[in-house]
Amino acid sequence: MRATSRCLAIVALLLVSAAPAGMAEQATDGQKPPPSQVQDHYAQGQVWYEGKWVRMTALLDLCRKARKAMQAEVQRSGDTENRVSTITKTLAELEGKYDADCVPVKRRLAQALAKRSEAARTLAQPPPAKPRTIAQMRGSRGGKKNQKKNRARNQRENKRRQEQYQAALKRYKERREKAQKALGQAEADAKGAARQLEKLHAGLKAKQKPLLTERTRITQEARSTSGRVGAHRSTLLKVAAVLAAVPESVRLRFGVVEWRNQFYSVADLKHLHASIVDEIQTGRKDAARTLTAKGQSLPKTWTHPRQKEADALRALIRGAEADIADAKRAAT
Repeated sequence: MRATSRCLAIVALLLVSAAPAGMAEQATDGQKPPPSQVQDHYAQGQVWYEGKWVRMTALLDLCRKARKAMQAEVQRSGDTENRVSTITKTLAELEGKYDADCVPVKRRLAQALAKRSEAARTLAQPPPAKPRTIAQMRGSRGGKKNQKKNRARNQRENKRRQEQYQAALKRYKERREKAQKALGQAEADAKGAARQLEKLHAGLKAKQKPLLTERTRITQEARSTSGRVGAHRSTLLKVAAVLAAVPESVRLRFGVVEWRNQFYSVADLKHLHASIVDEIQTGRKDAARTLTAKGQSLPKTWTHPRQKEADALRALIRGAEADIADAKRAAT
């Protein structure tokens, strides 16, 4: 019942906001009837609507159906908004989980790429240069003794340089072999991390797809709903324009009552009033329950936002019933 009351409230707001000033001056569809016929048809409870004479009570039925259909569309629109909100929230949660799952994988990928770059730099280093050998000098001064000492010294130096070169070459090869293994491992780790990221992304897309499809469908349905609401509102405005041109005394004779630029039967107004009262009572209970949970009580001065509307509508119904009775007595 609460949802119905809220829908009725939304419909009422839509009608009030859509009703233009000077509505009684709007022209009806179709060719206007001769003025001489108007009073005779008024006496029969008929008005000129869309090119023909129609009973005012029939227009009230039309309004009732339009409002009911509009209420259903508003309810459907509210359900649609809730569904879109739920889908959007779910999508955000999926993306949040995806981002969180990607963090450690992206970290491993970055580490693997850094190791690969380091290994590549090592492999790009040139090998150690071969040592320059000191040539044995012949015919040098100083005699054979000095020549022998020089050759021995040069041989030792050449041996030392060769040993240093071999040690450097061994270290170079070891570093290169280690870098080659590290490069292979880093490339394997990078590919593995990249594949895992692709898998996570594919999983996200697979979960998103039905939700996005559903949201698109709902959005398109919402546009259709908006169009239907507009059509019902247009019908209500056209009927209101026709009935507003009828003198109030004539309208009341046939039970047509104006409320906020729209026209109702007394029975319809009583139903609307009952729905507002139900909303007020529900609001009071909710407010009391909330305050009780906080250890407080509902103030005696508490008033629902729609209380004034309910009071005004109740006064209108009472006045309308009296006016209708007077109008009927005057017509007899």
